[in-house]
Amino acid sequence: MSPRCNSVEALAGAAVWRTKAAKSAAQSSQINMTSSIVETYTTRANLLEATTNDETGS
Repeated sequence: MSPRCNSVEALAGAAVWRTKAAKSAAQSSQINMTSSIVETYTTRANLLEATTNDETGS
């Protein structure tokens, strides 16, 4: 293969790698955000349950 061909393949490979890395980072960020939202709603549910138990004497 010519040196130019190797360069093109190297650039294409790097672009694919960067795309996969960016996709992975985006998925990780989305998972962290979803986890944070679930944690927030769990905390709210626990506070609501505690408040309800206080009001009903349970």
